[in-house]
Amino acid sequence: VIIIAGLDKFISKLSDDNKKLVGKMFEAGKELEKYCFLLVDSVDKFKKYEYEDWYRSSINNTRGIWVGDGIANQFTIKLAKTTKDLYDEVGNKFGYMVERGAPVLIKLLEDASPGDDSNE
Repeated sequence: VIIIAGLDKFISKLSDDNKKLVGKMFEAGKELEKYCFLLVDSVDKFKKYEYEDWYRSSINNTRGIWVGDGIANQFTIKLAKTTKDLYDEVGNKFGYMVERGAPVLIKLLEDASPGDDSNE
């Protein structure tokens, strides 16, 4: 599992040649089926790459994790259907796990400070 937190920041620091190599890395990882990439960034940062060859060939846009409100108002993670409960405010302690376009409300884990029992 390879986690890239801040995909846009990571890619923006690369030279043009290395950007091409990263694209090949994502494509090869999918072909080999031995690597799993977890890409983390805001939805507007992902939109910058939606038309890149590596993104279209290696990103599954029917799977993902959405943190907080607004899943029904975005188009980066494809939802099979949008129901009215997806417009509800859930706050940053909840989100949605999307698998095959089906969103499921989840409670997100938090790091509790010592002596802080407010996250029970």
